[in-house]
Amino acid sequence: MNILIFTQKVDKNDPILGFFHRWVEEFAKHYKKVYVICLEKGEYTLPKNVKVMSLGKENGAGKIVRVINWYRHVTPLLLFGRVDRILVHMNEIYTMMLIPFYVVRKVRRMPLYWWKCHGHLSSLAKISRYFVDRILTCSERSFSAQMKKVLILGHGIDTDHFLPPKEKKSQVNVLAVGRFTKSKRYEDLIHAVSLVQDELTDVPVQIVGAAKEIPEEYEEKLRALVASLGLENIISFVSALPNKKLVSLYQNADILVNTSETDSLDKVVLEAMACGVVPISSNEAYQPILEPFSLSVKKDDARELSRTIVRVIQMKSEDKESLRTQMREIVKQDHNLSNLIRKIYEL
Repeated sequence: MNILIFTQKVDKNDPILGFFHRWVEEFAKHYKKVYVICLEKGEYTLPKNVKVMSLGKENGAGKIVRVINWYRHVTPLLLFGRVDRILVHMNEIYTMMLIPFYVVRKVRRMPLYWWKCHGHLSSLAKISRYFVDRILTCSERSFSAQMKKVLILGHGIDTDHFLPPKEKKSQVNVLAVGRFTKSKRYEDLIHAVSLVQDELTDVPVQIVGAAKEIPEEYEEKLRALVASLGLENIISFVSALPNKKLVSLYQNADILVNTSETDSLDKVVLEAMACGVVPISSNEAYQPILEPFSLSVKKDDARELSRTIVRVIQMKSEDKESLRTQMREIVKQDHNLSNLIRKIYEL
């Protein structure tokens, strides 16, 4: 079979979307031909049976030109039946743009799958759900609308890439990873650290993130908060790294703190778990996974978060090592990339 995939960006060096490069590689193992249409492209090294077509944002193409390019790429693929199925990754705008091809898809029995992992749905997403054949998501809380067409498949983490360190870490590190946006609620971590800074004098805390296109205002507020609380010697900020370079960052960490309010399975937590990092999260989507280990904390409760961080730091080494092993096994069993792509192929 041949598949057409829509995604935002194909660039293995992108700090946010670089992971999707590996997804495309896995799809290429199952399909005769993989067509990928993206908003913009950067550096990629993909198998010969993959064709990447960009809408031209990387060259400065405006919205009108990008829409023209979209239909120029899509129309021959669908009208002449060159693909057997379609997958839209996240962006619901593409499902809406495919509506004019609805009859063509049905006549040619060309199913449209929509991968959507977000706890909150936009108005456009609420409309899009009616024009797709299956909605693929990573957990019960990652698609808020209850529909028969929703299929929970787990996330796609490359556990052959995200590996535990070969040697045990000599120093305890606390890590937080994600975009510098308000939904990540990094101030919760900062306030938690301020409550137990005496216990964390020798424990560096790193916040790694990428600002959105324009506003770095939130990052500046975080830096100001750290300074006002006198935490500059404990908390540091790290510029965004390509997804492939996050492994060494995870491998040097003991704890990953996730205070996101997206109510979806943030991928960075699973990546860290695959590297043997102990996660602590106030994200409700992680409650079923982490609550049995007392690693799920309430939102807006800096005191509970601080206590949990200290408790994990002070755990006996053998108990912590057992916990790390269990975290990796959860990812391998339920959120493995190879398994996810195989499940999608077998639909």
